Amino acid sequence: MKHYVKFLLLALSLTPPSWGDAQSLQDKLADWQASNKKWADQYQLANPEQKQSLIRTQPDPADYVIPIWNSIGKNLKQDYALPGVIWLIQNNQSIARAYLKRNPNADESAIESAMTNAKNMFLRCVSVLENQFLLYPGVGKVSGVLGSSADPRFRELLNKIRTLNSYPEDQGLASLGLALSYGVEDGLHRDDPGVVSMRAMLLKEAIMKAYDSEINGVPTKKVLEDLLYEINNLTKGRPAPKVELVSTATDTNVALPLPGKNTLLLFWEPDQLNSVKILSSLEQIKSSYPDLVILPISTSAKGVVVDIMKNIGVEFPCLLDNEAKAIKAYQVNKVPYVYMISKDGKIVTRGEPGAFFSSSLDGVLATMKNSTKSPSGQKTTNESSVPKNLEFVPASPQGATQGKPSPSSNNTPKPTNLPGVPELPEIPDELKAPTLGEFPE
Repeated sequence: MKHYVKFLLLALSLTPPSWGDAQSLQDKLADWQASNKKWADQYQLANPEQKQSLIRTQPDPADYVIPIWNSIGKNLKQDYALPGVIWLIQNNQSIARAYLKRNPNADESAIESAMTNAKNMFLRCVSVLENQFLLYPGVGKVSGVLGSSADPRFRELLNKIRTLNSYPEDQGLASLGLALSYGVEDGLHRDDPGVVSMRAMLLKEAIMKAYDSEINGVPTKKVLEDLLYEINNLTKGRPAPKVELVSTATDTNVALPLPGKNTLLLFWEPDQLNSVKILSSLEQIKSSYPDLVILPISTSAKGVVVDIMKNIGVEFPCLLDNEAKAIKAYQVNKVPYVYMISKDGKIVTRGEPGAFFSSSLDGVLATMKNSTKSPSGQKTTNESSVPKNLEFVPASPQGATQGKPSPSSNNTPKPTNLPGVPELPEIPDELKAPTLGEFPE
C-alpha cells in the first residue's frame, strides 16, 4: 500500500496541467486584448475633450498580472504557458503595481516585498524562456523589453534567439532588440565606430526579417526609422541637425548649430527637478570655459522658463522649443539631456548627465580649451568643472505592450531537436531566481 501511494503521488506530480489552467490563461489574455481593442477604438473616434477622460479609463495590465501568473506559475515549463510568459515579460513594469493595488496602504516593508516579488517573477519568466522556449515561435516579442537594457545576460539571450531560433520574424526582432541594447548608454560606447557598424548590420537584418512586425506595441518600421536616423545623424562626428529656436533674451530666432562656436546644448524642463539641478551647475562650467556657448532648450512657456532661471541665478538665455522641433531633430526622449557640438558644427558627445558622462564631458571641454591655448604653447590645467555626483535620470517607464501572444504550441511540433541546434541546458541553481510565494487569490 505504501508503495502504491508513492507511485500515485509520483504520477500526480508528472500529470500535465489541467485544462482549466490553460483555458484560464487563454480567457485572461483574450479579455486583455478585447479590452484594449475596445478602448483604442473609442479613443480613436473621440474628440480632444473625450480623449482626456478616456486616458483615465485605459485598461491597466496590473489588473491581469496575478490572474495570469496563477494560471501558469506552477506550470511554467508547460507549452501552454508560453503566451503568459511572454505577456509578463512585456508587462514587467506592472508586476509590482499588481501587488500594491491589492494593498494600497502598504508600508515601506510591503513595498520592498512587492518589488522583490516583481523582480523574481520577471527573472523566472526570463529563465524559462531562455531554457525551455528559446526555439519556439513568438519569443522574439520580448526583444523590446530585453533590448531596453545593457545587461549582458539579456544581450546573450537576444543573440541566441537571433542565431538559434529558426523563425525569421523572431530572428529579426532579436536583431532589432540587440541594436536597441547597444544603443543604451553604457559607458558612452554606442558611438564607437565598431558599435555603430554592428548596430547598422543588426538593423539590416531586422529590415529583412521583421519589417512588418511590432516591438513593444510599436510598428517595427517606425523603430527602424528612428534608429537609422540616430545612426546617420546623431552619432559622434556627424553634423548636428539644423533647427531655429526663439531666444528668451531677444525673442528672435537662433540658428543651430552656431557657426564657429563650441556649444553645449542642455535639454531641460522647469518641472523636472534633476533638470533644474543640472541647469544650475552650468554656471560653474561657464566660469571655467568662458569661450563655451551654453544654450539650455525647453519646451515650456517663456514666463515659466525665465522665472525658474532667475530663481536659481542662471544668467544666460534659454531657447524655446514650443513646437518640439529640436526635441525631434535631436531625438530627446527624456530630460535632462546634453549635446556637445564643436565649432565646425559636428557632434562631439551626447548623453544623460551623470557621473560617467560628466567625467567624459569634462575631458571633452578640457580638450576644447587646450586646443585654443595661448601662443606660448603652455596648456592650462583646471580642476574638474563638471559635478561628478549628478544622478542618472531613470528612463521613463515604457507603456504596456499589447502584442498578440504566440499561438499555443499545441498545434506546433515542439522544436527541441532541430538539426544542428544544441540541446539547451537547464539554468544552474545559483542563477535561478528565488521561488515565489503563493499569490493571494
